[in-house]
Amino acid sequence: MRASRCEGWCGCAQCPTRRTSGRSIGGTPALASGRRTTYGHLWTYGPLRAICSNAANRTTRRSAMSIRCPMKYGLNPVVTGASRILILGTLPGDESLRIQEYYANPRNQFWSILSAVFDESIGPSYSKRVAFLRSRKLALWDVLSGADRNGSLDAKIKNGRANDFSTFFSRYPNLLTVVFNGGRAEKLFRRLVRNKLAPQMLEARQFIGLPSTSPTPGKNVLPFRVKAERWKAIRIAEHTAQTDRT
Repeated sequence: MRASRCEGWCGCAQCPTRRTSGRSIGGTPALASGRRTTYGHLWTYGPLRAICSNAANRTTRRSAMSIRCPMKYGLNPVVTGASRILILGTLPGDESLRIQEYYANPRNQFWSILSAVFDESIGPSYSKRVAFLRSRKLALWDVLSGADRNGSLDAKIKNGRANDFSTFFSRYPNLLTVVFNGGRAEKLFRRLVRNKLAPQMLEARQFIGLPSTSPTPGKNVLPFRVKAERWKAIRIAEHTAQTDRT
């Protein structure tokens, strides 16, 4: 087998810069600045030391990111054959995924806003919340089936995978109104889903964008009262759906 060519700094047996007990090899003086790097097999000198150190740091950061950002998968939809309005989020937060309940973070205003919109007490029991949704013919799901995300913030979502809405809408044809819980959900739907749906599926449905119920603070976050007022659009949509069915 032909020996690989020495690069002059790799530290192999033929390398002129290899350090051996302070002596020189091949007439080239040994360099006092030589040291092992995190690669474990490479002697670096002068500028090469900084280059290899930076490369090692980048590798370490990438490895840490891959550990901190696991793929997280969403929940099954809350839906029945009678559901008429679909409310879409992006991807459930960590607390929701932990206990397998939509909008489980007590700081999220989703359930409080629905209670204000319909002037009806919903309560903390998840079974009663689901019963409320069914009584109002509301369905819950998310645009994404899964994504890489560090924490619960939508801004941290990477490599999102969309749910199969073509099959979903075919299975639940009464879902003729789609409500987006926040601008991020609407943007993801347009980017990952809309072009995959048949034109007749899009034409048969109305799409409504509403303020996010997320508790994440920000300069553009609306007060609760304003959010609740805008979310009354789903009550109008509910009334329209009932009228169309009669």
